[in-house]
Order: sequence, then C-alpha cells, then structure tokens
Amino acid sequence: MNLLLRVLVGAFVCVAPSLLFLGLWHGLQRMQDGEFVEQVAGNHGTTVEDLLPTTSSEHDLDSTERRRLRRMAVEGDGTSGFDDSITTDEEPPG
Repeated sequence: MNLLLRVLVGAFVCVAPSLLFLGLWHGLQRMQDGEFVEQVAGNHGTTVEDLLPTTSSEHDLDSTERRRLRRMAVEGDGTSGFDDSITTDEEPPG
C-alpha cells in the first residue's frame, strides 16, 4: 500500500506541471483569438480598442503634473503634493 501511494504521488508530481502548462498555453492561445477578445470587451461594455493599452485616449502628463507627482513621491504623502501655491521650477532629487 505504501509503494502504491508513493507511485501515485510521484506520477501526480510529474504530470501536474505539464497539465498546468498545457492549460496555460491553451488559455494564452485563446486570448489571442479575436472573437474571444470581442466577447470579453462586450461583456465589460467597452470596445476592443479601449482594452488595448496602446490605443488608450489618456493624455500624457505635462511637466507641471510630472513635477507634482515627483514632489508627492519625495514628500511621502499625497496631501501637500497637489498644492498649487508651490511653483518652484526645481525638480526634487530622485
């Protein structure tokens, strides 16, 4: 009985990673399928273009917004980082 249990555990340990990899591979192949992507986009109420990061309509940060975000990162808290009264042109270290 002990030998049978060891053989079953050994077989599981050898086969399980292969099956998990094949499942991952199948899932990745399915994600490349255009119809599947359109179905997921339809379920979320968006279009395929909205799901792609390269076609997002978000604007790039201008220099003022970048300075504010850097200042927030240096100061450590988000409360004083968006203070419009601070208008230094120097960029914080880091």
